[in-house]
Amino acid sequence: DDAGIGANGAWVITDPAGMILGLPAGPPFTLDGAGVGVCSIWWVNFEDPNFAPAVGDNALDLVAAATCAALSNPIVVTREECICEGTVSGTVTVDNDCDGVGGEIPAPPINVDLIDAGGVSIATVMTDPITGEYTFLAVPCGDYSVMVDDSGLACPTGAVNPRMGITVENGDVVVNEDFDFVFIENCTDPVFASCVGLARVCNGNAIYATLDSNDPPAPLAVGADWTLEWYLDGVLVATVVGNPYYSPSTIGNYTVVIVDPVACVTWGGDGCTGIQVDEIIDCKDCGN
Repeated sequence: DDAGIGANGAWVITDPAGMILGLPAGPPFTLDGAGVGVCSIWWVNFEDPNFAPAVGDNALDLVAAATCAALSNPIVVTREECICEGTVSGTVTVDNDCDGVGGEIPAPPINVDLIDAGGVSIATVMTDPITGEYTFLAVPCGDYSVMVDDSGLACPTGAVNPRMGITVENGDVVVNEDFDFVFIENCTDPVFASCVGLARVCNGNAIYATLDSNDPPAPLAVGADWTLEWYLDGVLVATVVGNPYYSPSTIGNYTVVIVDPVACVTWGGDGCTGIQVDEIIDCKDCGN
């Protein structure tokens, strides 16, 4: 309110004790840089020609000492620190059938890094073991990217290139599918190392996989956890674990896809010639 005394007036900002912090020309009043605390905004009317308030003076004392001056009721302002921060979250999933779409969540959980604009990791969290979600709380406002380390997966490919372009503004909760990650976990990546050779045992009813170029080739020494998928004319007819042999029951062209889950290597697939079985012979002494 106008103090109502004197033809002259001025705006005065003081601390709680009345010390003058500023003499602005008028509103709006900018208090940036004043720090945390309480201040009062006054309008002072004065007629006294010697009344000359300055920063650092006590406004209450000046008015009391003037021959004609008065302060209005104060506008009390509490200055609080404004922390600009937000939240960044997403999901890491696993593609089990190599269709490019995430399915089950990874096990064990995976580390996720939040990278600032300078390329420095400012925080690391681990994905939730049940949901595969990750969340960064109290992220200062700014530009970020997210990087996932998939070394905990059965078939790691190393740290994945970061997803760029995350901008956090005050109060933001950035949950964007563009920043989700999908990994191939089961090692049946459709990019194959090479084709698998096939041979027939003593012209009998057994064929076997080989990577040996000798004649006759030796059966492939497969690991106990290797998986061999046998195909007849391109159609899956059998899955065998830890054994290079297969006994066909139907004539046709047979191919095989072999997966070594430890080394994350796959052989075979489309484009491999295979072996043609034109007759089924009962050969009991073959041992297969």
